Amino acid sequence: MGALISSSPANGNSSHRIEMMSELYNQSCHTQLEVHKLAYVDLTKSVQQACLRRNDALYSVVDFGSAGGLNSLQLMNSVTNLFDDTLCKNSNHQLAMTFTDLPSSDNNELITTLSSSPLFSVKERKKQFFSVIGRSFYEQCLPSNSVDLSLSYITLHWLQSQHLTIPSSHVMVHESGVSAGVKKLWAMQAHADLVCFLQQRAYELKSGGSGVYVSTGGGGTHDLALPSSWDQLPNHNGMSVPTLAISRMIDDGNFDESDTADAKLLRAKVGFYRRAPAEIEKAIADVSGLELHNIVEKQFTFDKDLNETFDLFWSIHEASLTSSMNLSTSETAMLKDYCMDVFEEELYDGSMIPYISFRVVKS
Repeated sequence: MGALISSSPANGNSSHRIEMMSELYNQSCHTQLEVHKLAYVDLTKSVQQACLRRNDALYSVVDFGSAGGLNSLQLMNSVTNLFDDTLCKNSNHQLAMTFTDLPSSDNNELITTLSSSPLFSVKERKKQFFSVIGRSFYEQCLPSNSVDLSLSYITLHWLQSQHLTIPSSHVMVHESGVSAGVKKLWAMQAHADLVCFLQQRAYELKSGGSGVYVSTGGGGTHDLALPSSWDQLPNHNGMSVPTLAISRMIDDGNFDESDTADAKLLRAKVGFYRRAPAEIEKAIADVSGLELHNIVEKQFTFDKDLNETFDLFWSIHEASLTSSMNLSTSETAMLKDYCMDVFEEELYDGSMIPYISFRVVKS
């Protein structure tokens, strides 16, 4: 939402960029707003619990991984309405809304988006206040015991480790051809990362405070997430969209001679992992003070506009692909064209992506 943001190591030393293209994401991300409904019941319960627990004048709400901010605003509009409905719109409560993203992301785009929103207009300025923090959500971002409602929508599939590899001609870990051993290593990192994320949120949440988190994942069995249409193309032995596009570029000889094409493919990776319900349950069990209240999962198909869905795909994947492969500007433009060709040939009737949402409460 503010959404598919990715996260990099806390020290920020990796050359593998995974922040998203904020402006392009803002232009295409509204296709994901339907996914927000998956968590609406849990979001409602979380706001009601915050209000029933105590009738404070000030409530702290945080969105982790806000990207360009457009979908984050939609989420915060829902939060504002829920507080108004629960407390009465004419009450004197105030909302301190914090939006976070990586220091390396385009936070100017985020700030501009927030500043121009009616939610923070002069008329509403005495009721809703916003701030922006440039920090990885794998670190503690807010003071301990200060947050009433913690949110992260369509972000947690991004892993913080940049040392994971896929030692084969595959780009995404959920492709059919990736070995079980490699998938196990990624699963272990995904577990460690989710434990790390949840531990930071446990520090920040007030007692009784809630976290509602949405990610790509689920949709398969209790123990194994379902790959998306972007992960596995049925007509190409379960190859991903970028793997097929890069392979075609190699076959056509369209990489610069400064680096071997095969080496580029071996380095290429997109650093996210889709978790199954059991993996989420296991991570929460490893974090002291958090209780799991609900998990919901659903498959969504994006089929209204092929170009718009492709723009969403490209805004999410471009930075990972170009940085891991060390692509030139011309190679990046060409790879985008090849990926679009794959979309037109293989995904003309829509892209299926599974999503999973869960709610935790701090004891």
